Amino acid sequence: MKKTIYLALLICSTAFAQSPAYYENILQLTGDDLENALHDIIKEHNEFSYSSAKQILKDSDQNPNNTENINLVYKGGSIPKSNFASNMQADYWNREHVWAKSHGSFQDYGDLGAYSDAHNLKPCDATVNSARGYKDFDNGGVAHSEATECNYTNSTWEPRDEVKGDIARIIFYMHTRYSGDSGEPNLNVVDFTNTFPNAQMGKLSSLLEWNNQDPVDAFERRRNDVIYNWQNNRNPFIDYPELANQIWSDEMPNEIQFTNINLGNAAPNEDDVQTINAEIVTSISSSVNSATLTWGSSWYELNNEISMSSLDDLWSVNIPAQTAGTDVKYKIVAETGSYENTYYGNYKVMLNPFDGAITSIQSIQGTNDDSPYQGQTVSTSGIVTASFGNDFFVQNGNGVRSGIYIYSSPVFPAIGDSVIITGEVSEYNSLTEFAFPDDVFILTSNNPIPEPITINTADLANED
Repeated sequence: MKKTIYLALLICSTAFAQSPAYYENILQLTGDDLENALHDIIKEHNEFSYSSAKQILKDSDQNPNNTENINLVYKGGSIPKSNFASNMQADYWNREHVWAKSHGSFQDYGDLGAYSDAHNLKPCDATVNSARGYKDFDNGGVAHSEATECNYTNSTWEPRDEVKGDIARIIFYMHTRYSGDSGEPNLNVVDFTNTFPNAQMGKLSSLLEWNNQDPVDAFERRRNDVIYNWQNNRNPFIDYPELANQIWSDEMPNEIQFTNINLGNAAPNEDDVQTINAEIVTSISSSVNSATLTWGSSWYELNNEISMSSLDDLWSVNIPAQTAGTDVKYKIVAETGSYENTYYGNYKVMLNPFDGAITSIQSIQGTNDDSPYQGQTVSTSGIVTASFGNDFFVQNGNGVRSGIYIYSSPVFPAIGDSVIITGEVSEYNSLTEFAFPDDVFILTSNNPIPEPITINTADLANED
């Protein structure tokens, strides 16, 4: 059922990737201090139901060459997103808990939290999912008959080479995210196997090896962004895979550090050149010799390269103006001698200002159960008062019939955003809504939301 009102409103960030300040408190940290700092950064996240996680995965793990398909983690290849194994159909997909949910009794803590955290879920062939079961991760065993690039024993599972790093970084995330806070399991990655049913997963030394052998790729970075759009927390081991070695292998932080990244325009429009400033320092005697920025419109296409200019430790570069709505991805590679470090970031170019006709929410709601605009494409505006990922409520004015539900938006607004929505007006269970709107424009953010009013529901129709 898609229309559910939650007592605790879930606030979804409008950011499309990490802000420059997301990891600012982890510089120079190692070991337990680094792990604790990362936990504090990622521990608060928007929680969605296990059913909603299925919808998140359809986007986060979609095949880059066929948007109708979803990639399978262990078996490899892809199948149609619609082929979900609701009844364990052969060769259909379901949701694999990479950190097995029985290793920590996730359901003892409810149906949200660790149980439905999308960072821990991957699309998997249903029968392969059952075969992996609650096995720990380690090298060795015999080839699986269906996921032929995976090996297994009675107690361990070795994924195919192309996703070994992905699996390791998910396990590192779960260990760091769930540390025994109130109402949550205390998960621990350990350097042995046969951990079931304890809140442990192994094998740490193999996972660290996989993290180094299988670097982060464009697919994994995009997945991290998509889940961040929903949950408002990131997997830091995807953004910076070297953090795993700094926690578990006593490796020191990189000799080159990005201490401050600043965007000249936090919300550029299509006429604005974007300036990116990076303060880059070293822990060695020499300063940074060079810094190069590559950028593009997706993690798969960082095809444009610009050398950055410097003044002491401050490096700067300009990215040309981009088309409205472009999500610009970029990376900065700084070098001195044999040392190198990389920073990843992005920014969104604002959509064009809306110049069409606005129909008030009250007019769209009308005075009867069905909208007088049902089946027509119109535009309306208001302030977002509740957000559930890509579903939200918007209100303009006070009193009954001043709000409307937006279902499956292409844009993720936050509470307090001023928006314009264009789409076809429809009815769902006799309630008026915009389902699958054509466009959602975010005009401004952090606006005051309308004051709540007290109503007697017994005196009102459902639409009111």
